[in-house]
Amino acid sequence: MRTRTEDRHAGLRVIELAGPPGAGKTALLPTIQQACDAVGLRPYTVEEAARVFARRTLLGRVASRLPTVAARRALWAIYYWGSVLGALRLASRQRSLAGHVARTQWRRPAGADAGQRRVLYWFMRTAGAYAFLVRHGRPGEALIVDEGFVHRTVQLHSSAIERPDDAPVSAYIASVPRTDLVVIVHAPEHLCRQRVQARGVWQRLDHRSPAEIDRFVANAHRAIQIAAECVRSDDRAVVEIDNADDLMDAEVRLKARVQEVLGAEGSDAPVRWRPPLLRVPRRGRVLATLSARTRPRAVDTQTAEAILERYGLIATGRMREIAMGRRNHNVIIATPNGRVVLRRYRDIVATDSVHHEHEVLTELERRAFPAVRLRRTLDGATLAYDQERMYALFDFVDGYNLASTRTLRDVTRARHHATAGRTLARLHHELRDFRPVADHHLGFSPGSGLRSHDLSWHLEMAAWLPTREPAARPDAREHHLALAGMAPDIAEQLAELHATIERARLPRTMIHGDYGVHNLLFRRDGVAVVTDFELARRELRLIDLIIVLSRVTHSSGKAFLAAYRQSGDVADAEWRRLPDVWRYYRLTGAIESWHNHIVHGGVGRLVTARRRVAEAEWAAAGVASRWL
Repeated sequence: MRTRTEDRHAGLRVIELAGPPGAGKTALLPTIQQACDAVGLRPYTVEEAARVFARRTLLGRVASRLPTVAARRALWAIYYWGSVLGALRLASRQRSLAGHVARTQWRRPAGADAGQRRVLYWFMRTAGAYAFLVRHGRPGEALIVDEGFVHRTVQLHSSAIERPDDAPVSAYIASVPRTDLVVIVHAPEHLCRQRVQARGVWQRLDHRSPAEIDRFVANAHRAIQIAAECVRSDDRAVVEIDNADDLMDAEVRLKARVQEVLGAEGSDAPVRWRPPLLRVPRRGRVLATLSARTRPRAVDTQTAEAILERYGLIATGRMREIAMGRRNHNVIIATPNGRVVLRRYRDIVATDSVHHEHEVLTELERRAFPAVRLRRTLDGATLAYDQERMYALFDFVDGYNLASTRTLRDVTRARHHATAGRTLARLHHELRDFRPVADHHLGFSPGSGLRSHDLSWHLEMAAWLPTREPAARPDAREHHLALAGMAPDIAEQLAELHATIERARLPRTMIHGDYGVHNLLFRRDGVAVVTDFELARRELRLIDLIIVLSRVTHSSGKAFLAAYRQSGDVADAEWRRLPDVWRYYRLTGAIESWHNHIVHGGVGRLVTARRRVAEAEWAAAGVASRWL
């Protein structure tokens, strides 16, 4: 089993250097630190991080209260013994790695001097430092390991009498933990030999002849070449730099490349997390769960089994309805191929809208974006029909929904909103040029580029809706008459805002349409899986941000926006239009909710319409500008 980045603590970025002896890794270390500073990361070398990270442990907090000299000694001891335990823990969890290292060292010839060079000792030191420091890292920090797992290839697989083979090195690289970035420093073999001779030979090799030392440098050079090829083929983030002659030129190129890679990765870097130990379910979640347990299932067993058969699946356990499914009915079913979610779409949902949603999900799957995955029937379709009702089957996501729970830690909630911001920025980036074939009843049509419900439609509705007879219920009548009195002013504002927004020529992309933590499932590896794309459509991307900001506290909103803006490319000119788009979006939404009440009924739609008008007034009062 391979240790990947999900084994690490939330947000810490790990960068390791590798290169043959004499390549100049140490000379380039400050450049990597500068690159980390430039992208907003606090860089630490292993030595710098040792006591700082040890202070974050329970024992470290106690030791920090001691006098300065005693505290420094105690913190170093905590780091040392924590590293020892970390190395043992990593070896027990990564048995393929531990087994490979043990086998290769056991088989090495006596002339390799593996014992004198303390090969296993330095490998365990690397493993222990990695396990301890990564465990106690924090978001916004970077750990720079000057001789990490990749660099250990030199000691493990080469010596003065051993020329490394591809197979053992490849097996080793495939087993080591994956770091965020591997920086491989190259230099010509003859130059590496000159630098080694100039700085002096290591004490552990001083018994070797100059010819043997030259062979060791050549073999180490070969080991790094094989390791670099393995890292590249394993689709890891890697920066390779030629440090042959001009150190200043190498520093400039290295800093630019590291900033480029770390900046790009920041857009989707996951925040690892642990579920809070103490959490209180929201009242709505409790009521919805009780309701789901007591009411008849929306999808009966016979229908579910018939639908599963079209996917080549059978049910192996009890079916359970998901409590919070408002728009559609979702049932969790256990099958031999894992748990799945069977969705029954509402009867009023248009077929084109469902096809539109499935096109978006298929595109996101192609791009490996973390969204829910559709299952396909035996004939390759994503939709199944039964008695003219539409069904779809999704992979089950084992994740935690933040919106259904009240936590006692605001920092946890803010961190999750930051993950939501990065995920949304990536979603907009991945779908910026995507245009589904099917139309959606909201947003811009992919074919014509015009809105399905344009300004003229909303103005027509603003004139027509007040003429409709209000519902008989007193509360519905009250809301209807209040909206009728606002209709002329709403129409006037819509016309003015539409002209302002059109002049701004704001960018359009495919948006989620109902984005927020209520539609995110946070897996234990920190990845936020996006769900519920029923309202996804081509639209002004500011609308996705407005949807989030209208539902969160100011602290969570700031964390969300900071992460989105760091990962996205929202220009200041677009950002200044946020209050105008906010007002326009909410006023059009009020007309649409009012119209839906006339067509489908429901007092709740009238209440929603009035709330949206109130929110537009709130934005017009300048309160929305606090996000600028």
